[in-house]
Amino acid sequence: MQTRRHGMNQKGIAPLISVAIIVVVVVIAVGYVLISGGGGPPPENENAMVLRMIQSSDANSLDVDKTKMDQAIQVIALTQDTLMTYDWNMNYIPLLAESLPEIGENGLYIDFYLRHDVKFHCGEKFDANAVAHSILRAKQPWSVQSDTVRNVLDAEVLDEYTVRIHLVQWDRWLYDWFSQTSSSIVCPVCGEDQSYGVSKFCGTGPFKVKQWVRNTKTTLVRNDDYTWGPAIYQNRGPAHLSGITIEIDTNSLTSEDKFFTGKVDLMVGFAARPAMIQRLKTDPNVDPTFIYPRSSMAWIGFNVASLS
Repeated sequence: MQTRRHGMNQKGIAPLISVAIIVVVVVIAVGYVLISGGGGPPPENENAMVLRMIQSSDANSLDVDKTKMDQAIQVIALTQDTLMTYDWNMNYIPLLAESLPEIGENGLYIDFYLRHDVKFHCGEKFDANAVAHSILRAKQPWSVQSDTVRNVLDAEVLDEYTVRIHLVQWDRWLYDWFSQTSSSIVCPVCGEDQSYGVSKFCGTGPFKVKQWVRNTKTTLVRNDDYTWGPAIYQNRGPAHLSGITIEIDTNSLTSEDKFFTGKVDLMVGFAARPAMIQRLKTDPNVDPTFIYPRSSMAWIGFNVASLS
């Protein structure tokens, strides 16, 4: 269940949507900045605007090639970028790419022309080498993306900001993958560190991972160098929020208490008790328009190749 407290200030313009799933934390973080009236900035910085989340479970890794958990994807969507994304009508638009890619004859290759003004959080340059490295990394047998990119034959650097993805055959789903958070570009330097995704983090997104203490708390801080948001957003530069914290608490009762006393601004992933639902409907500090079930999708495949 998703809930947020009433009386928060609006400091953003358009929401930043993660691909594959729409993650509510992303919508709030880069778009409408919603801060609890009962909470406020941390004492060490009175001008800071920090979104304080609480959820019932944590990610297993923050390495995009080692996890498919929603809890990880919501952090990766805030800290890393993809080559393409979607507009409000679900049309493809460029993000880290300078323009939409060119598709070769018979769909056997895809050429991406990249932005020249992007850099990773560590300072490493974003270029064709980084993209090629990231895609070939996703092909590794240990990667959770390896099946998705099975039709990738190779990634060729044509020049500093042009990369060609050679395909075994045209793959419509692979093309769509380049717009999904699971295709986020991994830093070629930091991504080779054995601690990447556990204690070392890097990306090109609007937020940086300052610290991740698994099953306890994730702390994100704003990337002040971020200037390459998609053209559909009025604010394409640094986010209005100075940071985001994601606290883990498996106890729904203590989490509810933190929410209703203004110690956190957003609850995610908790089963809603009838008493809590009633309190949400009557508490004047809660905006009922932000109370809704957390949606999910299940897929079941049937082998119908040889029915008898």
